[in-house]
Amino acid sequence: MSPEDRIRQAILTRLETDMQRALYGSLTTTTVEPEKPLDFNKMLRECERVVRAARREQIVFRADFSHVGPMLKIETPNDGSVIELSFFQAQQVHSQWPLRLHKVLDRFAAEFVPATPFDRFVPAILPVPPFDVNEETDG
Repeated sequence: MSPEDRIRQAILTRLETDMQRALYGSLTTTTVEPEKPLDFNKMLRECERVVRAARREQIVFRADFSHVGPMLKIETPNDGSVIELSFFQAQQVHSQWPLRLHKVLDRFAAEFVPATPFDRFVPAILPVPPFDVNEETDG
């Protein structure tokens, strides 16, 4: 093989790898080295790490009928940020940042999370208490 052919082959291999990364993301079979196989336990640990990171970044708005005063922000190492507020304050947040009902805690308290573009329906006004405790939510 001539030096030109080797250079051409190296360029084609590099372009193919870059195209695979662009199409399939950075995790392709070409990024796994043969001497370091990716076994089930390593993959499971990596998935758990990604889930923990996502949970730390989530925000939950806990609206309570009996809450008075300013909003309270609670940081937890595993569950992200919880912001406690009244339903009036939750409605003000909802007017700027759409929220959806995540969980009914009791008759006079509920949790709301930020709505995503994938949510089917986001009401203009948040639901207010009293809630049916057996009410099912989609979150």
